[in-house]
Amino acid sequence: MSFHPVGEDDLVRARADEQWIRDEIFEREPAPDQPSGGVDKAWHGHLFGWSAELVADAAERLGSVTFDQLDAHYDPERMDAASIYPGFWARDPDDGRDYLEGNLVELKQIFAYAADRRSCLVQHLG
Repeated sequence: MSFHPVGEDDLVRARADEQWIRDEIFEREPAPDQPSGGVDKAWHGHLFGWSAELVADAAERLGSVTFDQLDAHYDPERMDAASIYPGFWARDPDDGRDYLEGNLVELKQIFAYAADRRSCLVQHLG
């Protein structure tokens, strides 16, 4: 999964023209100071378009979350039983923990980056 900062007009156009967003947004190289926005498949869920207001709210909330808070709820066996991607949780719990922590950092970075620029975000699963 990846997140891509866009302006309000681009978000409106993206919702109306899926091919345009594939060609113009998803293939665009990030700016040199922009986080990649890629969080692999560590997060289940799908929200296609995030308004600038939702991005700012999410960035603020994510900014206060520590990995230790999330790690307190980490349960590799339950995650495997629930078929949470990538499905190696119980087999290699330490790698799973590292995978989640690294992607939390990336998620927080892209939301903070977009919020600082008052950007919207489009979410791409694939």
